[in-house]
Amino acid sequence: MNHFARSAQSNSLKIMSIVRPFSNFEFIESRFKGISTLRRIMSQVRQHDGRTMVVEELVDSDDLRAENEDVHKRYPSCTTQKPCRLSFFSKPFKTLRGLRSATVDQFIGYVIVKTDVIPGGRSNTRVYESVVRPTDCENKFVRGSREYKCTVGENSFSVRGHLYAQQNNMSNVCAHVALRTAASCFHPDGDMSYREMNEII
Repeated sequence: MNHFARSAQSNSLKIMSIVRPFSNFEFIESRFKGISTLRRIMSQVRQHDGRTMVVEELVDSDDLRAENEDVHKRYPSCTTQKPCRLSFFSKPFKTLRGLRSATVDQFIGYVIVKTDVIPGGRSNTRVYESVVRPTDCENKFVRGSREYKCTVGENSFSVRGHLYAQQNNMSNVCAHVALRTAASCFHPDGDMSYREMNEII
């Protein structure tokens, strides 16, 4: 499996300024039910002087499609909203032309948010995956960072960092996420899908 959500195509794209007085918390509350993990990620983006966010609704990738199929085996009535990819830049721009001229050095990272509505109408919104450039800190050293390639619109960018993800508690749990983070450092495809883990088990 070599088609991951970070490189998936999108069927909608919106460019937004995230310079103050833009409120990360208000955006996350209104769009993504106030999930705290996304607040932390967008705070990291602000530390990198993030100025522009590109919001895309994704077309299903191989890994997203596999997860949906696995979830539906357990919960046939589960519905999934279109996953959303947020990409962050230190460059201010408002148009596709500005996006096309952005450089890798101006790309801070991305986060993919996925929402599943499970039986009983309960909504499960989570960070499906994210990679953000590490912040500079003299007293912090984390081994194993690698380069991740990401598509934004029709453009390709890369970011070096560590994969972060949350489990869905339906077809994967925290052990899956921990293994995925560790495996991303040496896996030949640069990442390991949850289905691949379950098939090995």
